[in-house]
Amino acid sequence: MATNKLLCLFSILLFLFCLNQINCQSFQALGGSFQNFKSAYDFYKNTYITSYGAPVGLRVRRPSNNDDTVSEGIAYGMLASVFANDQATFNGLWTYGRSYFNSDGCMAWHISSSGGILDPNCATDAELDMAYSLIVADKRWGGYRDAAVNLINTIYNSEVEPGTNILKPGNVWGGSDCSNPSYYAPGYYKVFNEYTSTNRWSSVYDAGFNIISKVNQYNAGTGLVPDWCTAQGTQACGNWHYSWDACRTPWRLSVDAYWYQSSKSLSQCGSLNNYWRSVGVNNIGEATLDGKSYWNTGISAFYATAACCACFSTDYNYRNDHWQKISTTYPSYDYYRDSLHMLSLLFVTGSMNKY
Repeated sequence: MATNKLLCLFSILLFLFCLNQINCQSFQALGGSFQNFKSAYDFYKNTYITSYGAPVGLRVRRPSNNDDTVSEGIAYGMLASVFANDQATFNGLWTYGRSYFNSDGCMAWHISSSGGILDPNCATDAELDMAYSLIVADKRWGGYRDAAVNLINTIYNSEVEPGTNILKPGNVWGGSDCSNPSYYAPGYYKVFNEYTSTNRWSSVYDAGFNIISKVNQYNAGTGLVPDWCTAQGTQACGNWHYSWDACRTPWRLSVDAYWYQSSKSLSQCGSLNNYWRSVGVNNIGEATLDGKSYWNTGISAFYATAACCACFSTDYNYRNDHWQKISTTYPSYDYYRDSLHMLSLLFVTGSMNKY
């Protein structure tokens, strides 16, 4: 009898949690299929990936930024091409990227349209996406293990702050004093642990969520995070509101929630879903952390990544609003917006399995 009462109480508490979070379900694709992603990828490849200006291989160009290349773009291209099963493009991008590795073993983040190095230092988000892409490539095609392990080790040794295990934004700066939550890739950390048979990335995972929990003290329950903050969640070296960097966070959290059913990522997505449902999908954009002011709405970099969290919502209308938005508005002819839109389509169609 006592056991039955406990089970009943647990069921009631679980129901109330689900009702509050609007996310108490496992991943469910918003709609469409792999072909939605593939169509976006084909456009992306034809528009942004080129050999022109690349000393070797292929690069991802930013037409609106003097046709330059950033390491982030190489990483996005590698991630998309491996899931599109396009090994030739993947190899071309990887050849270009590794040709710009510096003495720390990571890619110079900023390259001119003619191939000159504009900044020799590294951006950690690019290394994370590259390393994970190499793992997927190795699982699918074989032959990339050494490159993947070497890059994973480089990230840990050069881009994780010793002692705190906080992810640094680059190899030569940041950490406790300046951190970027949109760089945190909790799902990747677990993959890195599995792939290298270690547990050291668990501390990086915990450090990232510790900072997000500190930010939650300032966001009035919206789940929104800033572009930049200190280890205490306070203002640091850049925007302290939800903006062009932070908009990638829902996608990264959703990957962790999908692959590993992470309660921390599910909870954060639940808060975001609650907030975005309250303001409406058409009003997703830049915002103050408390969500009371928002602007630059209707931009794909914001609503596409937000749709990733909607994959865990039980609200049919909310989910459908997201699907209608993300599935009917590609492309924007802007490198960054189209990158995030394409990768979000990969996720929301259920096509971004772990390997």
